[in-house]
Amino acid sequence: MIYKQLTLEQRYQIEALKDIGHSQQSIGQQVGVKRCTITREIKRNSVEGMYRAKRAHTLSLNRKKDARKGYKLTPERCELIDDLLGKEWSPEQVCGRLMVETGIQISSMSLYLHIYTDAQAGGKLWEHMRHARRKSKPRPKNKGIRSLIKHRRSIHERPAVVDELKRPGDL
Repeated sequence: MIYKQLTLEQRYQIEALKDIGHSQQSIGQQVGVKRCTITREIKRNSVEGMYRAKRAHTLSLNRKKDARKGYKLTPERCELIDDLLGKEWSPEQVCGRLMVETGIQISSMSLYLHIYTDAQAGGKLWEHMRHARRKSKPRPKNKGIRSLIKHRRSIHERPAVVDELKRPGDL
């Protein structure tokens, strides 16, 4: 199901059907939305127990306008971030500085992703990080873990007393 917000016409229809005395179930059927949508709409946008479509639509638009928007890493912001990272600042410090100076809220995880994608593209931001990620050491391909145990004995060479399982540790 695709989420759609109610239109002004639907809100007028809700107001008219509510004033006539229809139930929320029948209003939902006639408007073409679920009953819970009607319930939320009336509860959210009623003022002193009265639902008015124009006021409800205005309240809805104001909530939509005031909703927090996600900040994207625009080229201007990336340039500012790159300058701060170039000063050997940690991503957490950059996030704090951006919030204090410009009011921009960016998570440190977003900055780490920016740094890693820059590194994959051949950039040099990762060189300014305080702690570089360790490179994994190549392991020998033919050597298994068993070859690490020196002077090991096969399980078939164990004494017959162990098979009786009478002593602690004989498993």
